[in-house]
Amino acid sequence: MKTRQFADAERQFRLALEYVEGMYGKGSAESGSAIFALASCFKDAGRTADALQQFKALYDLTLAT
Repeated sequence: MKTRQFADAERQFRLALEYVEGMYGKGSAESGSAIFALASCFKDAGRTADALQQFKALYDLTLAT
């Protein structure tokens, strides 16, 4: 995927996460899929530090819910 496509995908995944958090609240179990999608986008773009941060957030969310 090209850099611009990763940027577009990131923007869409962030919007999805905002939407889910707006509907169900931050830290809700429903936000897990959006966090995973964002983390995977970062991983595929080679942004390992950002991916790790999101995967850690997903792990923490999974433990909490």
